[in-house]
Amino acid sequence: MCGACGGAFVVFIAITLLAWNELAYLNSRALTGFVSDNTYEYTSCAPEQSKDGQPIFASCPLVQLHDFAAAELQGRLIFANAKGPPGPAAGLWFEAASEIFQWTERKECKDEAVASNCNYFYEKRWMSAPIDSSFFYCIRSGISSPGCPGSRGKSIVPPVNEGSIPAILQGVSLAPHFTAAIGGPTGKFFLNSWLLRGKPFGGRPIHLDEPLAKFQRIPPGLKQSKKVFSYLGYTYFADAQPGVDASDKSVGDVRSNFTVSDVTLDGKHFMSIIGQQINSQAATADVEQWTTGKTGSLSVVNWVLPEKREKSDFIGGRSTGYTMELRFGGWALMLIGLQFFLGPVALAPQMVPWIGSILGDVSGCALLRAVFFLSASFSLLVIGLVGLLARPLLSLLLILCAALVYLLARTSLRITRTVRASSVKDRSESLSSLDSVQELSSVLEGAETQGTPPIMETTEEDALERSASSAASGNQWRPRPVPGRTRSQTDPRDGRCISSADDLEEALNSFGRSQQLG
Repeated sequence: MCGACGGAFVVFIAITLLAWNELAYLNSRALTGFVSDNTYEYTSCAPEQSKDGQPIFASCPLVQLHDFAAAELQGRLIFANAKGPPGPAAGLWFEAASEIFQWTERKECKDEAVASNCNYFYEKRWMSAPIDSSFFYCIRSGISSPGCPGSRGKSIVPPVNEGSIPAILQGVSLAPHFTAAIGGPTGKFFLNSWLLRGKPFGGRPIHLDEPLAKFQRIPPGLKQSKKVFSYLGYTYFADAQPGVDASDKSVGDVRSNFTVSDVTLDGKHFMSIIGQQINSQAATADVEQWTTGKTGSLSVVNWVLPEKREKSDFIGGRSTGYTMELRFGGWALMLIGLQFFLGPVALAPQMVPWIGSILGDVSGCALLRAVFFLSASFSLLVIGLVGLLARPLLSLLLILCAALVYLLARTSLRITRTVRASSVKDRSESLSSLDSVQELSSVLEGAETQGTPPIMETTEEDALERSASSAASGNQWRPRPVPGRTRSQTDPRDGRCISSADDLEEALNSFGRSQQLG
């Protein structure tokens, strides 16, 4: 019964998944309809002050970018390979991937439970984040403690780390609120930062302008005594020129790569947005995220597509394909759960109401077919019941389909049981005939065992004569069993060529005559 209990749990999960998926889909459709009905669509890129506080849709080219080199980096780094105004580090987002040169600790132990049984080794490596060296064993216990380099007679500088990676040099920085804008010659819509979280338009790498190396300065947050270098595609903030000086790396050195959004103000990079218009002034407005007051995952509307689109492209709501995938997944779980649940139950169908009556004694392929129809019926029933209030006509149609599938399951299994009963009856009759033949064979074999003289009737006169002779001697005559042979073989005793079918017919006829004579 463990399989039945597990199957019941899977069926419960399937029903929950189908119901949740349908509720989410209906809520999404209702919300997108609400958004469509309450959103003002701009046909031009000039904000209207009368629309302040209202949700709006606009699809316009980029007209203003944020310059990360001038703002976050405070103009300390000068980048090359600019694609156009306002600068090579201007865009919607800026990303830096940096590493810092740090001491690292490695230990080798014979017994982890005893620290003195471990040897500690220290080496400097490029790391993605600073390491707190105060937790190093040989810093806490002393560089000459057992297991530390000093105890092994090695001279080593205490492995003390320093330095950090500033936020602007680690991770993605978005253009601050209302510093990037879309619009046209007569107006601008300034964007909130959350519209840029998807890193729209992809990125392109940027590098320092090497001819201007002497004008490069250390960004804020780094040790200002360090210098700026370019080497093997990296920007180094180090004490010495990498690859030139013998001691070219020091603890606390940082190396970075930079990427910026791949856009320019060429009038070809469009952004389509839906949000709430605020702070309208002469020909400008800010676009903030819009809180709809509805429940669900789409309760906050702050939508963006990095291309020219129509408003209808946004009002698709929750993906129909995704919804259908979850519906299919729920049905598959229902199928598996019912298969496990009804396998043991098919042995005692009266235990389960409603569906038990259609199970009967089915098993194997017939049970799988029943489970297929029942899972489809239950899935349609759940979907129909959940959507009954939102779309009554379609839901009633689904419930009707569920009932039809259920009836189809009953009809299919009734036919299966009828065919099976007929097959059993035919088999029973065949076995009965086989029993008769076996009984006759036993009689014939018994006659041979009792020593009855071998007699083969060829005519009725011969049969009568031999029967009378047997009666006079006190022995009841019985036909001699014909030895097994293939069709068209010659009997070695009388030279006749008789098939095995003829032998059987002759034996039966002779047996009948003997009974009449007796």
